[in-house]
Amino acid sequence: MADRPLYSHQSVQQSDATVVVDPERRGSPVNEQLFGKFAEHLGRNIDGGMCAQVLVNPTFGPWEFPADDRHPDGGIQPHYEADAIETAVREYCEEWDIPNPNALFEAYQSGTAFGWFHVGDVRTTPDTSPEGDRAQRVVCDSEGGLAQRTYLPLHRTDSFELSVRLRAAEATTVTLGVYAPEDDPTTADPLAVETIQADREWTTETADLTVAASTVEAADDAAYTLAVTASAGPDLVLDRVTLYPSDHIAKADPEVVEHLREADLPLLRWPGGNFVSGYRWRDGIGPIDERQSRVNPAWGHVEPNLFGTAEFVDFCETVGCEPMICINAGDGSPEEAADWVEYCNGSTDTEMGALRAEHGHPEPFDIEYWEIGNELFGQWQVGWTTPSGNADRYRQFREAMLASDPEITVQAVGNRNSPDNSWNDALLEQAGDEPSIITDHILAGGNVHTGTDADELFHGFMAYADQLGEKYRALRDRMANAGIESPRLAITELQLFAHFHENPELDSHGDGLTPETMPTRLTISEPLYLATIVHECIRIGEFVQMLTHSATVNHGGGLQKHRERVWPDPVHHGHVLLSDLADGTPLGVDVQCDTISTTSSFGDIRAVDDVPAIDAMAVEHDDELVVTLVNRRSDDSAVDLTVDMSDLDVTETATVSSLSGDEMYRENTYETPNRITPDTEHVGITDGQCEVKLSPYALVRVSVPLR
Repeated sequence: MADRPLYSHQSVQQSDATVVVDPERRGSPVNEQLFGKFAEHLGRNIDGGMCAQVLVNPTFGPWEFPADDRHPDGGIQPHYEADAIETAVREYCEEWDIPNPNALFEAYQSGTAFGWFHVGDVRTTPDTSPEGDRAQRVVCDSEGGLAQRTYLPLHRTDSFELSVRLRAAEATTVTLGVYAPEDDPTTADPLAVETIQADREWTTETADLTVAASTVEAADDAAYTLAVTASAGPDLVLDRVTLYPSDHIAKADPEVVEHLREADLPLLRWPGGNFVSGYRWRDGIGPIDERQSRVNPAWGHVEPNLFGTAEFVDFCETVGCEPMICINAGDGSPEEAADWVEYCNGSTDTEMGALRAEHGHPEPFDIEYWEIGNELFGQWQVGWTTPSGNADRYRQFREAMLASDPEITVQAVGNRNSPDNSWNDALLEQAGDEPSIITDHILAGGNVHTGTDADELFHGFMAYADQLGEKYRALRDRMANAGIESPRLAITELQLFAHFHENPELDSHGDGLTPETMPTRLTISEPLYLATIVHECIRIGEFVQMLTHSATVNHGGGLQKHRERVWPDPVHHGHVLLSDLADGTPLGVDVQCDTISTTSSFGDIRAVDDVPAIDAMAVEHDDELVVTLVNRRSDDSAVDLTVDMSDLDVTETATVSSLSGDEMYRENTYETPNRITPDTEHVGITDGQCEVKLSPYALVRVSVPLR
């Protein structure tokens, strides 16, 4: 392996491993934006994740269960057969621990918005809200209504904010109550209740509820029931029922906010991802009650539009990070994109800026970074296109968006894996020196099965950063040759991406790889993978401007949220450790260790030969040296490593934080949320050297004060 300016390697026995820090070799300061995250309206990343609202389908919106086949134009094809829908309902309920799948399926089949079921003697039909989207008509033949089983964050609060928008054919009394697990809302006493009057005009009523859960013999993570009931009489029409814990922070889950603050998050990309290629941004602005619900165009189910532009900006301000928006260049138009830029950044003298002010935000959001589309090369993408089509769209969108705000920074959709570099080259040939920032998504790994060697798979992922480095340096050169003065790359999605598929010919033979014994984004393997790629991005220098890892909550690796409990994946802890590299000056490292090799390829990860088993990065801050180390070998034994810092004026004690697992597939779970957390110890330094134990499957940060 050839020497690099910031990294050199000499092959030795594992027992003689050393890392020597060389302050004479220096790189470009580490851009803090290499430690960003990505959020998409996918599954329970936003709704049921970042958003604090606890109910499923609170807007009674349209819900479609996606089939395996994609629409020819991209996006979902829904299931239509009742058997397939019933299976999809059961799978959804199993994944998210939702009780009563039978009741949910039966109600869905009889005209009830998914997520809600009947209590008492009622009939339901779809209806229409004042905005023209789906609402829910409820006909009560006796006392009854609609309900859903939901989890409440009772471990941290018993206080909730309720909001309901509804009308009735004639004046009637409506009861909204929270009931103990297993209680029947038509006969039991509620733990919290609010009674409101509904009549022929639409009205929104709000109330504060205190749930008396301490009076119930049930676990605080049991599924309680929220019910909307009335006596026999006039039809009810429901448009939305929301339930927020009172400790929400600007409508966001406070535990999610706390964890992202801990990670010192610099940048957050939103709203997609595949979702954005069919997203209408106007659906997510203005008063919550006036927003329309849609079917999620990329992933199915429903998009209630509770979390739109203003909520995203508020979330970023709450966390303390910079917002970045990816716009719809799939089935959207340049004019639509330009209006979004003006809505966010325009003064109140502009049409869209005035609309933003009307919505309660007189000051511009001042969003700098805008990405023109997402994965437009893929037929899974709504409005997918060809290399020349992407170049054409980029130029149209760029011109329109810069006309709204010439100070924004725009990014072009890239694809490093297109045959003969046709995608990126078409962009450079047709758009000239305009695309100064090209994006890439690192979603490598391909399909695996029982016959896949787990060690080969792990080593392939651990060595992949070297191959990425080669491709990125070549892209930098092509961009420079196209006349771009300061070419830049933005890695806007990244996670482990191997997919397990059954192989009947192999899977019947006993032992082998399983979904539970392979490296995935939820396991200790993810922070190691991320670290190797961050290290390589730093070595490349200023060319790699940002990296937004996938993702925030319940999508990719980051945070998990289940039954309203939030816990970190191992990669969140790795993110915290790695963020200490931000703003530091990279120093040279000379590594002596053994190597890893593979014979297999996994997707676009080629087989590798003699890649160093230890990856290392060192950066210097004004008063501290930080060294991060990755054990890339799949092995049960630890490495006793010497870190030599004798060419710097270091103090006599190092702080060593280690994140590791005893197997590549170890992860944190609902039952064991702290299985993998960093261990920290203080280690003595003698003559500028310290001894570090590099455990199997470990990411280690060594921090040393400088004199």
